[in-house]
Order: sequence, then structure tokens, then C-alpha cells
Amino acid sequence: MSSDDYIKTILAALQKFLRTRGFKKKESTFWRESKGIRHLIGLQRSQSSTASSVRVTLNLAVICPAILSSWDPQYSVWSGHWKERIGSFEPTPSDKWWVVDSAASAESAVAEILAILETRALPELDRIDSPARLAETLQAGASRSVGEIERERTLQRLAALPPD
Repeated sequence: MSSDDYIKTILAALQKFLRTRGFKKKESTFWRESKGIRHLIGLQRSQSSTASSVRVTLNLAVICPAILSSWDPQYSVWSGHWKERIGSFEPTPSDKWWVVDSAASAESAVAEILAILETRALPELDRIDSPARLAETLQAGASRSVGEIERERTLQRLAALPPD
């Protein structure tokens, strides 16, 4: 199998798992919307991947579409107002990547990814279920992947939204 085949295997497993949780797929990103919030989960492929081996991680984000700048991509984890890598949900947070170079390592990576999503990452996304909850989360400083200036700008934009 090629690295592209491994990516297809991982994306197919993610799609099957996430579809039952309300997510739709757009390329290598999964998204769902509720109450003015968009949850995103994106599969990232490392530049160090080769034709026969792929290195992957997942990025999670929460976007409030009402406050996106006109130039921000609507369905990109990089536009996230709150964002984390999947490794931050590990007992010892780290930058977690999986190296997939066989059908067995693809199955193993999928099993581990789905377990982290199910037990730790999706419950966190579920908790951030409205612009008000996003603001509360950012006020608590609960995203290591969002810089202080970006956090303050997002909080100002959220505060300017009409109440729910």
C-alpha cells in the first residue's frame, strides 16, 4: 500500500466514526455546526511523509462563523478561535504523530485516534457548544494553541455579538 492508501484508510475510519456524531466531511476535514459554533477535526499529513510511509496527526478547532474575518477559510482548523492538537488530550500532553507504513500500523493508529477522540477530545468539543461557551473557554485560557493577541481579539468579537 502507498501513503495515499493509508490516508484513505484513516479518513474512511474517521468518517464512519464521526458521521454518527453529526460530522460531515470536506476533503481531510470533518465538521459539524450547532448554536452558532462549528467544530472541526482535520487530519494533517507531515511533510516528512514518503510514498510508502505517512506521518499524521489530528488538529481540532472551534470556530464561531459569525466573527470570522472575510479572509479566513470557513472550514479550516487554522481559522479556529480555539484549537488544539490531539496530543494535548493525552494524559501527558504532547505533539502526537502516528507513523503509518503498513495495514497493521494503520489499524493501530485508527484505534488509538478513535479512543482519544471518544474519551477526551470530543467531550471537550461538546462542552464548547455556543459562542458564550467559547468565550468562557478562552477567558479561562484553555487553549495552548491560541496566542494571547488572537485570544483577546476573539473575545472582543464574541462580546460584540448579540445575546443568544
